[in-house]
Amino acid sequence: MRCLSLREDSALPAFGIGIITRNRLTVLRQTVAAIKRFTAGTHTLVIADDGSEDGTVVWSRRQGIPVVTGPRRGCALNKNRALYYLMTCVSCDPLFLLEDDTRPITLNWQNEWIAAAHRWQHVNYCYGFDRANPPPGSGTFDDPFLCPAFGGHCTVTTRDALNKVGFLDPRFQGYGWEHVEWSWRFRHYYGNCWGIGERLLPCLDIGVAASWPPSHFNQREMDANALVYAQIRSAIIGPYRCDPWHNDSEQAALVEEIMRARRAARNWRSLFRWSCPWSWC
Repeated sequence: MRCLSLREDSALPAFGIGIITRNRLTVLRQTVAAIKRFTAGTHTLVIADDGSEDGTVVWSRRQGIPVVTGPRRGCALNKNRALYYLMTCVSCDPLFLLEDDTRPITLNWQNEWIAAAHRWQHVNYCYGFDRANPPPGSGTFDDPFLCPAFGGHCTVTTRDALNKVGFLDPRFQGYGWEHVEWSWRFRHYYGNCWGIGERLLPCLDIGVAASWPPSHFNQREMDANALVYAQIRSAIIGPYRCDPWHNDSEQAALVEEIMRARRAARNWRSLFRWSCPWSWC
């Protein structure tokens, strides 16, 4: 199924940003403000909300930002909410995922990431290393850090790469490991083209910063997802593509959430005629 763009009468967005959030409205507000302040160029923005109960959905819609929301289903499905919206409802390339605690800190922060996406197809956020002993690479788009450890705080992926590799695997429930498995598939698909060491991925640490608020970490979910990851890795050899659902009911649920986001965005657009900073208005 393919949605029509919300901005049918004007130029299509050059790149897309999906913010992933759950029950951290204060943090989300700061991230949206930073995106508005530091992001130049035509773009579209969508918020993926995983069952928040703190007013996130109402606030987002009042800002004129489409929000794809539903019951809590975990990090994998929530990231797929943003990716599927950006892939089917607008024509943007590349696609960013920003976790709600990670935000731009410099003007035109996206430029190095976009250049890296076109060079490497899929680039992660590099974190947790000793600044006095960084990983190999200079951290630029053509010479990124080469990391065995990486984070989903900020990720950029080209549309073509997502078509080839697919979405995050919905077998992951709750918290943990879903982003590792997703990036592992890019490693399998593009590893020969990358020409970098085994188990390494291209990463950047430029233009954005994580604020590290209290986490939704859950050890039980983490342990269960670690088993899912191990099962996937042992059963599959080589690249494979993953849809954002495993059956018709999961597909119907995600498509309905996307359509609700579109209907709500149209309703707010008709009620409030102010000039909106987001490209879909």
